[in-house]
Amino acid sequence: MTYRLFAIALLLLASTGDLSAQYEHNAVIVHLKPNSLSAISWDSAGRSGALPILRPILGEHGSVGYVSTATLKALERAIQQRRSMAKMASTHGLDYIALVRYERSLDAKTAAAKISRLADVAYCEPLPEMKIIGSTNDPLLDQQYYVSLIKANEAWDSLPSGNPVIVGIADTGIDTTHQDLQGQIWNNPGETGQDEMGRDKRSNRIDDDGNGFIDDWFGWDFVGSTGQNPDNSPLPGNPHGTHVAGIVGAVHNNATGIAGVARNIRLMPLKIGGDDQFSTSISRSADAILYAASMGAAVINCSFGSPSSSFADVKVIEQATLLGSIIVGAAGNDGQDLAYYPAAYDQVISVAATDSRDRVAAFSNVHQTVDVCAPGSSILSTVPFNRYELYDGTSMASPVTAAVAGMVRQVHPEFTPEQVHATLKAACVSIDGTNPALIGLMGNGRIDAAKAMSKDKLRWATITNYRMNDTDADSVFESTDTIVVSLTVKNTLRPLDSCWIRCKNGNPEIDLILLDTIVRVGPVAEGGVVQLDNALRLILPQNVTSDGQLRILAHIYEDTVKITTTALQTVVNPTYRTMQGNDITVTVNSTGNIGFNDYSSNTQGVGLRYLDYPNILFEGALMLGTGPSKLPNVARGVETSMKEMSFAVSQHARIYSDSIPSGLRIASSFTDATDFSPLGVFVRENVISLNDDSTRNTMLIVLRITNTSDTAYSNLHVSKFFDFDIGDGGSGDICSWSSADQTLYLRNTKLSSLPHVGLSMISPHTVNAFAMDNEGASDCPSIYDDFARSEKWFVMTGGIKRASSRITDVSAVIGAGPMSLLPDSTVEVCFALAVGTTQEQVRSGIQALRSTAENLGYNVGRSTVPSAADEIISISGGTMQSAGDRDVRFRLNAPASVTIDLVDIRGAIVSTLYKEPYIDAGLYDVSATLPKTAAGMYFVRLLTNRGQSALPVFISAAE
Repeated sequence: MTYRLFAIALLLLASTGDLSAQYEHNAVIVHLKPNSLSAISWDSAGRSGALPILRPILGEHGSVGYVSTATLKALERAIQQRRSMAKMASTHGLDYIALVRYERSLDAKTAAAKISRLADVAYCEPLPEMKIIGSTNDPLLDQQYYVSLIKANEAWDSLPSGNPVIVGIADTGIDTTHQDLQGQIWNNPGETGQDEMGRDKRSNRIDDDGNGFIDDWFGWDFVGSTGQNPDNSPLPGNPHGTHVAGIVGAVHNNATGIAGVARNIRLMPLKIGGDDQFSTSISRSADAILYAASMGAAVINCSFGSPSSSFADVKVIEQATLLGSIIVGAAGNDGQDLAYYPAAYDQVISVAATDSRDRVAAFSNVHQTVDVCAPGSSILSTVPFNRYELYDGTSMASPVTAAVAGMVRQVHPEFTPEQVHATLKAACVSIDGTNPALIGLMGNGRIDAAKAMSKDKLRWATITNYRMNDTDADSVFESTDTIVVSLTVKNTLRPLDSCWIRCKNGNPEIDLILLDTIVRVGPVAEGGVVQLDNALRLILPQNVTSDGQLRILAHIYEDTVKITTTALQTVVNPTYRTMQGNDITVTVNSTGNIGFNDYSSNTQGVGLRYLDYPNILFEGALMLGTGPSKLPNVARGVETSMKEMSFAVSQHARIYSDSIPSGLRIASSFTDATDFSPLGVFVRENVISLNDDSTRNTMLIVLRITNTSDTAYSNLHVSKFFDFDIGDGGSGDICSWSSADQTLYLRNTKLSSLPHVGLSMISPHTVNAFAMDNEGASDCPSIYDDFARSEKWFVMTGGIKRASSRITDVSAVIGAGPMSLLPDSTVEVCFALAVGTTQEQVRSGIQALRSTAENLGYNVGRSTVPSAADEIISISGGTMQSAGDRDVRFRLNAPASVTIDLVDIRGAIVSTLYKEPYIDAGLYDVSATLPKTAAGMYFVRLLTNRGQSALPVFISAAE
């Protein structure tokens, strides 16, 4: 069966998108545990090549160091040169981070989640797709309004004489021959002059300064012409980097062109873009940042980024900051309330863009992670070939700020990066009046260079940590709860005599009651930290939004002067609960998911845990429907890193201890109202943990499905999908059906000590079961590339359709159907799940649960195992078709009335191809004529009184 064509056919029906996450395809970052066998082997292989532990998940792949060996050498050389930091040489943790690229059709986010669970892996994440930020406008303005607006010209008078500070420009390269940049380019003293042989160090092909780079005399090109061949010529591809460099440090007083925002600056070219002048993609940014920090850059400008974060980059930023570099980043040009990385990391100054009137630019992102704003609209600066152009973007606002940071470092060379950050923010001019709707999302205001040059330290205190607890101590913030907030305040700059905090509601959608609006802090010394336990109390209203965002704006003051604002945030009225009613701990949400609420991030919940074992469940989801075109569900979809969201909450998941003799239950209810093609059903779900000795290792799932539509359904199927990862990342697992126990068993073949799992549908319905290879097989769809509704229908129908998986990363589908469901009627389906250290323990748990559930009055009985399903097998000519006569092969498992028709992807009948009122069981070949119709995807469908089966065909345009 051609599953890919099914996926294409239903793409428009089932696809969802996450515009905030941008990752490179088929690439992940893998951080190996330093003392693991995999790390030792990878290091011995030169930090490259395949990693055997990844083959079961990724197939064939290759790897390189996320940070190159040359950069690591430069980093450790720099650390050793700073003797007080020498102890860090072996602890920066960057040696064993691998960039892995693979060819298998597996979503990078899903792959990363699987790999993260391997024993030798500390963590794994997708590779963020980084791009430069900014666009070109016609050169209509012939002045640099931004220089006077931020009072940079006044700041120049405050600068002391001395050695220039170095600003690294991590970008697309710099035109070092530009008339306004000549003389401003950094030269590496270790690679200039003559060597012992009298040769020019710039071109002697020797690493004269021992930093791991050969002839890096004025910067480095980390990607080269092909992206894989770095060199020592960081000249520009895209002009973006030259424009950024001119904003920071174009020559002053040369009677030519423009003046950079900063004086006494040297520009370090760090080329991370391709040689193509139209390319906007960048790579190897981690190498550029660490190289710059290692070579003494006081400031590093990063006018690039992605909405996707990376733990690996957090380590890079931390290390560069420890070396003393101040990192400045652009907040992004999506015009959204959106965190943008690397700018959004704590140790980076995130810069949003404003215009000449201090209005936040329409293109600029805003977010609570933004630190400051700076001019970024119509910014005139240098571009290659001695030209000047106007650009817009946070890419322009970032270097304006980086230049001011460089001047602060000149005035206060003793400042730490944290103190420079604080000074830039403390010196800001408030722009709340011109942007009232964005208060709390644009940092501390627009930068003021003159104020930042103050020889006296400014005021700066922030809330560095906060903790929220509810007074009923259930850690679930719900309607009418009283929440108590504890705060930690840190003073970074000059001592404060009288510090206090004014609090107000920052989200009008939640009409909370603030019992405390003023919090007294008192005096705080420079560098001092004050812990305020139970500083603030609030009461949630009766009508709190589901998964609502509580937001309190905490304004810090010194006497009457406002210093800064911090947003205190948390999720309230969550739609999921975690239950530990016996030896199983599990999270259940309000819309049919088990394990986690937020697949595939899997941060909201604990999964499913047995005793002291770690989580073994990657995804659990409800699927129900009457065919591939009517199949509401909450399993992963065509975009496998995202789940479908067919169900709307009617009653939030809540934990109860009533109605069962011992243990707990989570009850919820929902409808399929949010599906694009709803059936019209109301579902009540109870997930029950019983703690009697015989059932302590079990979980009962009871679904009551009511037909609220006017349509009678005769082909309803209800299934639970489980992607268990028992072994590392699921590798070495197997799933198989036991006809004697009517149970799907899952276990790991490598370690018998790992938990065993059993799944059984225990109601008196026809049972369906499918043991899945996640990577796919000839008789099984792959769920790595997509999980289309046609594939879901295939695996949840037809009886025991696949009794055993291979030994690989596996999933299990267990369900009931076909069932009839009249309007206003209800059907109950019960599932038993058991976990144990042996299969016998699992089998015994399920048997005991059957008996207990039946005694409790649930719909429990022996399920019916059907014979082989009626099935359409093939159509002559394959999946690519044109109009004309074709042979269709199908099989019946019992006498039936048969109809074969052609339907479009929405299930509408195009033509009836074959029809007989009665045919005996058997295998048949019949002739059918495909009609002339519009080109597109269709299904040839077999209909009997027992159900339906379909094959996809793509029909070309009629002649």
